[in-house]
Amino acid sequence: MKISRRSFIAAAPAVVTLVSQMDILASARAVSSRDPLSKMTSATFLPYVGTEFVFSDAGTAVSLRLDEVEIRTPANYVATRRGEECFALHFSSGIGETMVGDTFAVEHFALHSFMLFITQGGIDGDRRRFTAVFNRLVR
Repeated sequence: MKISRRSFIAAAPAVVTLVSQMDILASARAVSSRDPLSKMTSATFLPYVGTEFVFSDAGTAVSLRLDEVEIRTPANYVATRRGEECFALHFSSGIGETMVGDTFAVEHFALHSFMLFITQGGIDGDRRRFTAVFNRLVR
């Protein structure tokens, strides 16, 4: 099959776009396959409400209790793929425990270890609150 220089140059942008998209998909798949958090949904955390999660950073460890899994997916949102959802995990600790919002290594007896970004959410009675937000919606 003979390809002219003109048809080759005309097709080049489409080929480059296709190859770059394949590379992006392959790297996204590689990252998600290594990150256990990418496979966790709100349903993953629901059975563990009331259990302890240990957050570690630079040699210090703080135990936080998972108090609530709050579903935040808009009611009119129609998922196009499995795992598309928006939810928040609400944790708490004793009033004496202090942590700044950051990414921590998390250990749990059933969910094992993963990295999670949490933010401080203030004080509620005798408990200090923390929140992690998951936004996996495609627009």
